[in-house]
Amino acid sequence: MSVNMAASYPDVFSKLGVVAGLEYDAADSAITGVMAMSYGGPDPNESGRNAYTEMGTRKKRMPVIVFHGTADSTVNPLNGSQVISQWAQTNDYIDDGIDNDTVTNGAVQTVQGSTNGRSYVKKIYNDASGKPLLEKWEIKDAAHAWFGGSSSGSYTDTQGPNTSRLLYDFFMRH
Repeated sequence: MSVNMAASYPDVFSKLGVVAGLEYDAADSAITGVMAMSYGGPDPNESGRNAYTEMGTRKKRMPVIVFHGTADSTVNPLNGSQVISQWAQTNDYIDDGIDNDTVTNGAVQTVQGSTNGRSYVKKIYNDASGKPLLEKWEIKDAAHAWFGGSSSGSYTDTQGPNTSRLLYDFFMRH
């Protein structure tokens, strides 16, 4: 839902965090939602253009950070990649109004690491000026969860990078 809110209200939201979510307008019913969660959403380039259009006269560049477990059986990990592709396309349009790959879904930096018992791969994607704009965290062998969370919550995993802290840090940098 956060992706839809960011595209619909860019005057309210200036940054976006997605944890095991779907791209913009990936579904419009319970059935298409389950299908997107299981098999991925529509074409991210088309969704990117649609999000750009949805922003209307309030459109602005949108920094995005995504977290997804590689063993997520609730929301297929493909969706994390589609979120990045969609927002790369949206930001490409925002950059100059045309689809010319000034922002792409090709990572310019990949960092592998391990923290709190889980390995991860962090991918960084730049804007047209070469500044980081998008980040994707793939948490190795992790299921559908909020990483670094309390064990008393549902869909939380006490292991791995601290999602809350990383979201905060990303938002402060942007």
